[in-house]
Amino acid sequence: MNRRLFIASAILPTIAGCGVLTPHHDVRFKLSVSAVVRGRPFVGSTIYKIRWVDTALLAGFDAMRKWEASRYGDALVVDFKKDGLLFGLWEEFLGIPAGFRGISDEYLPLLPKPELSSSLYKSGEIFEQLKKSQKICTLRPEQRPVFIRFKNIHDIRSAERITADNFSDVYGPDSQLGNTTLEICDAPINRGIENRLPFWEEIGRFKIDQKASPLSLPLYERLLKTNFVIDGIPS
Repeated sequence: MNRRLFIASAILPTIAGCGVLTPHHDVRFKLSVSAVVRGRPFVGSTIYKIRWVDTALLAGFDAMRKWEASRYGDALVVDFKKDGLLFGLWEEFLGIPAGFRGISDEYLPLLPKPELSSSLYKSGEIFEQLKKSQKICTLRPEQRPVFIRFKNIHDIRSAERITADNFSDVYGPDSQLGNTTLEICDAPINRGIENRLPFWEEIGRFKIDQKASPLSLPLYERLLKTNFVIDGIPS
């Protein structure tokens, strides 16, 4: 972890506990994906929050980034009914690029990116403008989450990766993975995804051979709980 970020993350709770106001901005996003399974259309989504906290008080010099972003909420889920659940994961896991990480102050597709030295950014006004955005942004393929399904929802070992290329092979003819979109919303963030995973306590508990190539490991061994639930993880 970046040393300055580590210091900030260690000091911020102390300051908050002493009753010192730490300015922050909360913005809620809706991440959605569409799909067609054997001719039937489906849409799944998740609502999550990004909190930007003002760290300028801790920096002591202008070189440190003023706003630090953390994400809160559950991963995206699409319910294909008798064909099971499709999960759009947070973060990366061993051997697969990160894909969708969420919105941080390095990536604002719903607004033009401001200069970090601008008053719009330094004052936090950029985030207030972001809350008012009515734009629906279609993510590029490399920005999408990593999608997986469990062929048997009771067996973590049945995990398999789903992509646009293998979607029809998995789900049958007249099936395709559609667009992934992002927009601002004000609904409550999603919670409870662990209740849809009967093997929740098994996730992340497999002993991994550190000498093995990540891609040689079964997919289920690479999964982490933070792929499904995020609570304050830096974005």
